[in-house]
Amino acid sequence: MADVCEFCSREGTHDPDCALFRPKPRKRCGSIYFIQEGGAGGLIKIGHTSRKCEERKIAIQIGNPRRLELLVDTSGSQDDESTLHRYFSEHGAWVRGEWFCPTVALLELIEALNEGVSLESWLSGVRP
Repeated sequence: MADVCEFCSREGTHDPDCALFRPKPRKRCGSIYFIQEGGAGGLIKIGHTSRKCEERKIAIQIGNPRRLELLVDTSGSQDDESTLHRYFSEHGAWVRGEWFCPTVALLELIEALNEGVSLESWLSGVRP
């Protein structure tokens, strides 16, 4: 009976090609955007798009009676978007879908991104 890799269940000994140890690819890269409805104090949508963020804002505006403003956009993946959703949900900002209350923490992130802080560096402080 041949040995079986305890990580991937293939016959033989473990090798670096074992899927468990390959880095997971980032899901579709594009842009992360923060869009606010109705001006200061309005809800903020955190989203991901592979299109131009201004085009995405126009598409969202069609179904929203309040004026929307693109606060900031930055490069990011769908995984980054999910991390942001999870983080702000866990910190009490989630309202519905991808819409969040403009908490101090969320507004500070937006300000930092506008000042040139990279999303990747900010996320490194919240990811395990």
